[in-house]
Amino acid sequence: MRNTADSTRRAVITGIGVVSPIGIGRSQFWSALQTSQSGMTRISLFDASDFPCQVAAEIQDFQPTDYMTPRAAKSVSRSTQFGIAAWQLALQDSGLDPYDARNSNVIMGTAIDSHESINQEIARHPALLQKYEMVDPLLVQKVFIGGPASAVAAQAGCEGYVSTVSTACTSGINAMGQALRHIQTGQSRIVIAGAAEAPITRLIVMGFCSSGFFIDEKDDPLNCLKPFDKGRRKCAPGEGSVVFIVEDAAYATARGARVYCEIEDFAQQNENKAMFLPDKSGKIWAETIARVAGGQKVDHINAHGISDQLRDKIESMAIETALQRK
Repeated sequence: MRNTADSTRRAVITGIGVVSPIGIGRSQFWSALQTSQSGMTRISLFDASDFPCQVAAEIQDFQPTDYMTPRAAKSVSRSTQFGIAAWQLALQDSGLDPYDARNSNVIMGTAIDSHESINQEIARHPALLQKYEMVDPLLVQKVFIGGPASAVAAQAGCEGYVSTVSTACTSGINAMGQALRHIQTGQSRIVIAGAAEAPITRLIVMGFCSSGFFIDEKDDPLNCLKPFDKGRRKCAPGEGSVVFIVEDAAYATARGARVYCEIEDFAQQNENKAMFLPDKSGKIWAETIARVAGGQKVDHINAHGISDQLRDKIESMAIETALQRK
């Protein structure tokens, strides 16, 4: 598709909604970050006593009925519940009233969605695969990977573009990149963009443990993850959602919106030489950072930092290279 981005159209963030293991809502989340709170606990969402990894970043105090009716909560997956809640928090934070549904798009990222619904059904009916009558009639709706985007669009009354981005760990940032392009090309004045994930299920954790990707940890959730630390081991699962209100800057200014920041540019480049295995030099990461910076000084990098021996080393090399560029 031809890039018809208009450099005079600028994209700004005017609303932030957070549902996380260390806080629900922007203020609570930020306060927890400032005081170095950890969201890691022993897994409680299922019995993980026979797993090598028994820790995760769970959201402990989330009540879906604070954001939707009990009936609606039962009809969607846990990750979609997170997405709906984050959207409502972002909308409230943005002060968009009235909300322009006709000129709004929704772009949400998710990598592994709704497996808890499958786990629950199999646990409830071990003979599930033999008799279709036993299956929850809402199962298809719950396991739909586009569930968070579709549900948010429905709640928002969005009449524009609705899409799901699924690119593993970069799903959320890629959704934000698409939101920027939609503003620049004039496809929308408002884009609801972010990500939602709820992968702490028996099947998914089992798979990551089997692959050796998750840490072997049972007793010390608060101190087991050490990104970029010499004593780092591996990563652990987490869940949550963040949704941003991205607006055309002129539209936001006209309505007197509070602006958190401007999204100036976005770039992406594949650095995987094999699935989930990045280029070992870190060169491509550094090139992408430099491309976005456009020769300007890089003041901050929001690192991936998954506490993995190989990937943390590569990322640190890329960050060092990028910060050295003039």
